[in-house]
Amino acid sequence: CNRILRRDMASTSQLGGLRRGWSFITLVTVSLILLQPDPRVTHACRLPPDEKYTSVAPDISVRMMPISHGQSDGEPYPCSAYFIRHDVTLQEFLFFGDVEPDSVSSVPHNQEIWRVAAPKIPQTLSAIFIECSWPRGRADDLLYGHLSPEHLAAELTALAVEVVSSRQRARGQGHSNGARKKKRRNAESLPDLRDSLTGLRVFVIHCKDDLKGTFEDPIHQVIASQVRELVDAKKLGAEIIAVEQGMHIG
Repeated sequence: CNRILRRDMASTSQLGGLRRGWSFITLVTVSLILLQPDPRVTHACRLPPDEKYTSVAPDISVRMMPISHGQSDGEPYPCSAYFIRHDVTLQEFLFFGDVEPDSVSSVPHNQEIWRVAAPKIPQTLSAIFIECSWPRGRADDLLYGHLSPEHLAAELTALAVEVVSSRQRARGQGHSNGARKKKRRNAESLPDLRDSLTGLRVFVIHCKDDLKGTFEDPIHQVIASQVRELVDAKKLGAEIIAVEQGMHIG
């Protein structure tokens, strides 16, 4: 899932910044071409999983980072997350492919993505598209490389820790502890995370169908509501949004 196209993308005039309104169709068009090449397009390239942004269309650049989608035949199953940037305004959003929580992964990558995202939130990165396939209560051994509300809330907490740490470093604090640890902190040592993600919108995608008819409401609304409840309880300040077909993101 690391191919990306150079032509036939949606008009880049729509990509001037999330705050001015992004068509969800535009976002999905830009994002889906990262996951699967369009046979109509002849110019394609492979994004390197490094620290560089690669130009993929006029005024649009992308940085790819690896994530884990569980295991297949006992081996790690890789996927990718993408920082998609409008080069003129430097506004960007973060779009995840299938992803499992770091807490159960044999090759955790999410913390590094949160580290990269943290200094940009919310000034230049104010939207994250991330999956949450299952409703609350799903056992870890039945995640199959996906997230549940409990795990997504934990991942957003890890992001909040990185945001707070980044802001402290920007103020000249936190230099006395030597090399910064990339591992997750224990709950007992968490800094004050209240409102640390204010201004960030988290769009919940890739919700699996409620095949048993367990819920009266549409499953994507149920899952987003469950994530929202957990995130609000932590007072992180992020806005949790259930993606709707054809919605306009303004």
